[in-house]
Amino acid sequence: ARTAYINATRKASEVSRQLAFAGIGVIWLFTIQSEDELLLTRNLILSLIGLTLALALDLLQYFVRSIIWGTYARWNEQVIDSKGKAQVRKDHDDIGDPQPSVNWLGKVVVFTNVIVVMIAYCLLIVDLASRYTVLGS
Repeated sequence: ARTAYINATRKASEVSRQLAFAGIGVIWLFTIQSEDELLLTRNLILSLIGLTLALALDLLQYFVRSIIWGTYARWNEQVIDSKGKAQVRKDHDDIGDPQPSVNWLGKVVVFTNVIVVMIAYCLLIVDLASRYTVLGS
């Protein structure tokens, strides 16, 4: 179950990143350029902000998790010897499983990222749908 969760979370992060870049590309296609400015609808601006935020959250997620797991590993690979001095374990690759609370911040960032991408795409779809009418209606 844990492996499936890790794989699903990793895939959600990858797909969110790809969707963010694709959404930014779609917004770029629908941007109107006048002589000296770019014209975007409100929904496109909000979508662009959301997709940019999602990319920032994606980076933040890796940064946060590297700090969390680096700290956890460093903390748990040390043992205190009889003289009270910290020593590195010989079996430092096997530091055990952490409590679930260790990674809560990383999880929050990943799920926030996915939600932000979904909201940005809703705004993008609403904007694109408002530009077109269905023939025969």
